[in-house]
Amino acid sequence: MAGERQVNWKTLFIEGTAIIVSILLAFAIDAWWQDRKRAEDERESLELISRDLRSSIEQLEEARGFARTSSDAAL
Repeated sequence: MAGERQVNWKTLFIEGTAIIVSILLAFAIDAWWQDRKRAEDERESLELISRDLRSSIEQLEEARGFARTSSDAAL
């Protein structure tokens, strides 16, 4: 059996561990990136809602002012 090679278990273990760690690291980075993107999307949505609410408040204040003016004129 002169052609047989001996398995270097230490090297095999280190390479396997490096592969597993790199895969887990890639999953962690992907999860972080997705969370970051989701938070950014939420922030943009909240800004749009806030802007829409401010616009609605302005419109309501204008309508209230018009109603007061009309009411005062009628009296």
